[in-house]
Amino acid sequence: MKKRGVEKKSSSINIKYFFGNTVCSCLATAFVTNKLLIQTKMCLPIFARFDIYFLYNEKLEQVTVQVEKVIRENTGQDIMIVDVLNQHKNFRKLVDTIIAGKHA
Repeated sequence: MKKRGVEKKSSSINIKYFFGNTVCSCLATAFVTNKLLIQTKMCLPIFARFDIYFLYNEKLEQVTVQVEKVIRENTGQDIMIVDVLNQHKNFRKLVDTIIAGKHA
């Protein structure tokens, strides 16, 4: 089999959010256009609203999300499924890029 000449894009982004006095740094993956999967060690309760921060085109972006579901894993990395509450154009472009990378 031939290898692809183009390197596959990452389907996750690095995000940060605050949990009390702690800054949590983790990966978020686009699930669908208005939902993200966040792999983290510190999950917030269901229906909690919080802001996530990420870099896009060298600018710090802020998006408000709400926890829809928490999945506990034995590995210590739990998963939060969150709904994106305020979708501005930069976030929409970012999600489209992530989803395109997953299916490339």
